[in-house]
Amino acid sequence: MSFQLNLFGTTALADTQNDLFWGELEGEDGASPVLPATPAAMVLPQIDFHMVADRGLADTWKQRARDNALAIALLKEIEEADRNASSPEQIVLSRFIGFGAGELANNLFPSGCDSPRPGWEEIGEAIHASTTDVERAGLKRATQYAHFTPELIVHALWNKVLQMGFRGGSVLEPGCGTGLFIAARPERLEGRIAFTGIENDPITARIARRLYQKTLAARINAIEARQGRPQKGDDILLSVITDARHAAIDLRFVAPLAANDDTSKLNLMIGNVFRIWQETSESCYSDPETGRPYDLPGAVQMIFSDLGTESAMETRGFSAYTWIRDELIRLGVPRAEIAFMQHYRKSAAKQKLFGDLNAGRKRILIGSTATMGTGVNPMTVSLKTGPRKRPVTRRP
Repeated sequence: MSFQLNLFGTTALADTQNDLFWGELEGEDGASPVLPATPAAMVLPQIDFHMVADRGLADTWKQRARDNALAIALLKEIEEADRNASSPEQIVLSRFIGFGAGELANNLFPSGCDSPRPGWEEIGEAIHASTTDVERAGLKRATQYAHFTPELIVHALWNKVLQMGFRGGSVLEPGCGTGLFIAARPERLEGRIAFTGIENDPITARIARRLYQKTLAARINAIEARQGRPQKGDDILLSVITDARHAAIDLRFVAPLAANDDTSKLNLMIGNVFRIWQETSESCYSDPETGRPYDLPGAVQMIFSDLGTESAMETRGFSAYTWIRDELIRLGVPRAEIAFMQHYRKSAAKQKLFGDLNAGRKRILIGSTATMGTGVNPMTVSLKTGPRKRPVTRRP
């Protein structure tokens, strides 16, 4: 029997000389021992960073600058290896705070000078070793707005959102930095939030991608991996941003099969429209020209929405217009009181619609800025005293 033992194969001491074995023991056939196959490289799973405790930011600005340089160097190492970041590495990446603070911007990127100020050369050299000219130019340009929100405020805002009744849904963070709001998400909402983060500075955005590998990376990685110019129908960065705008209103714009979220911006707007419809249902108005009261009570509301028109049902599988109408009907608004501005294209049809709005026969008008913007005034205007039909504008 041949017995093989690798004493150091799982440690940093491992090398090709550390495989110890006994061969050709008495009574054996002298067959050579079978060397183990080379183990496959370990693949780190995609994980999202969760800030359950303080990130451990340094007390001095110079040490924070060193931590920035360390995070950039680590980012480069991870990207060159084309792998995911481990949990300990994510802690290092999370300490990147940008260079917007005065001490950092003035000493590492002084105005009118291409080199750091005396005493900061070592840190400047470390940053230079891990970045390209274009990347450093981006970091310098970002100093004017790279002021990340302190953790105390991030946690306080999340607490306020929870107090206001947020129980999950879509969250859009333009200018997300490294994603502190994503990192500080409350434990009770884990798995119940669809985050979309947008960041202009390339290095900061790439760090965020390694911190929230499952949440933010998939589409961007696919776009960057594509060879050549995008073809018709290919995903592009503009599409990602457009999807982010839609997702901020309701996640079903980008995931039509997603569950209805009562706390989405769209549903909250519908709730407000219905509340106003109820509160003004007994309010009486008069014709400003004759002073005669209209036969029907109730105020008019105009809902402006350039996203999610009826045609969005074909392109996205979900229409805000249709959902608003159907939900209001479900809540108790008569279908006859709801109108889509796009259905009234001719001048005569529009005048009849405006008459219905002033008379109280129509009380909710839904349209876009193109159809209800400049030149459209369904409200009868008069200098006479007395109440009149007055639209209440709402945007989702």
